[in-house]
Amino acid sequence: MKNFNASDITREGARRLIRDNPLAQFVTCKDGTFHCSHLPLIVLENSQGEDMVIGHIAKNNPQLLHIKEGLTALANFTGENAYISPSWLSDRSQAPTWFYSSLSMNLNIKVYETENAKKQAVELLTNKMEAGREHAWNTPELGSRYSRLIEHIVAFEGHISDMNLVKKYGQNENSDNLKEIVPHLRLNGESHLASLVEETNFGRI
Repeated sequence: MKNFNASDITREGARRLIRDNPLAQFVTCKDGTFHCSHLPLIVLENSQGEDMVIGHIAKNNPQLLHIKEGLTALANFTGENAYISPSWLSDRSQAPTWFYSSLSMNLNIKVYETENAKKQAVELLTNKMEAGREHAWNTPELGSRYSRLIEHIVAFEGHISDMNLVKKYGQNENSDNLKEIVPHLRLNGESHLASLVEETNFGRI
């Protein structure tokens, strides 16, 4: 079976996947039990020129105790993905499959509990998600509620110790199948994914 781990992973490629898909599965393991939350994360460059992620987590989330104890967290981001139906193909003996990409990283976490740090983390995320929107919203519109809501979270930095990108965009499909798959992706509203498939298989479609 083809290995879909991307040997050509680049810093910008990883950043792009996070920027486009910021909601991560945030996993910790304590005493043999896994815990998972969905947390939006932002990727930034620190003063040493290294990439890190910024996020926030609820105080009542049990995973906060795990990261305060120094346990490593795993963050997994899922990129563009779609089910690929054999009904799209002239050769209906082909099996169904899924095109997808994912980025996983091990994180060493540092927690920040000051109001300023928490507001900075929230505003980085808000500004990213509101950018380009008509009548974009901003945190001061919460008024006095803002400080009360901030009380229920802590901010954190995640320093990346290891990273792995998996990209399965039809590298193991023959050219004839890809030529039929790509237009069906576009017909099903997956134009961005169709472009990624074409980019990954450049010269074969």
